[in-house]
Amino acid sequence: MLDLYEELVQQTKAFDQAEIPYALVGGIGFSLYVHPRATEDMDFLIYPDDWERVKLALEPLGWLSLAGPLDFKTISIRRLTKLAGEDVMVADFLLADKETIPGLQKYESLSYQGQALRLAPPEVIIALKLRRNAPKDQEDIRLLKILVEKRNSDPGPA
Repeated sequence: MLDLYEELVQQTKAFDQAEIPYALVGGIGFSLYVHPRATEDMDFLIYPDDWERVKLALEPLGWLSLAGPLDFKTISIRRLTKLAGEDVMVADFLLADKETIPGLQKYESLSYQGQALRLAPPEVIIALKLRRNAPKDQEDIRLLKILVEKRNSDPGPA
């Protein structure tokens, strides 16, 4: 059975070894900032030019490119899939643009199971969620905005 967080650790190790910049976004990004919630996939922000390197880095871990480009009006996504028996896991790679590149440049770092993870700033996750703006995204946006407001009003240590 595939474990989302074990796969996350393995992927980020592969990115670090290949020196591929990334930042977590989506449901996992939200969960790390606000509170855990159910999610079944991983969402990463990457530079568009790194897509081929991402595929090469994750291929030895069993990740396959089974879908063509997912290019929408507001976002371009590349998808990898991992199959294990009847289990299927998806990792989406959102191609950074002018508005979201700060997520790769000003990421926050945190440790999970001894692995350093790069997390896009909440403002970037909000910007990405606004593009889809599904009902679930609207609640995530509201809670992330509260977090940003708290951070901006906190004077920090004296």
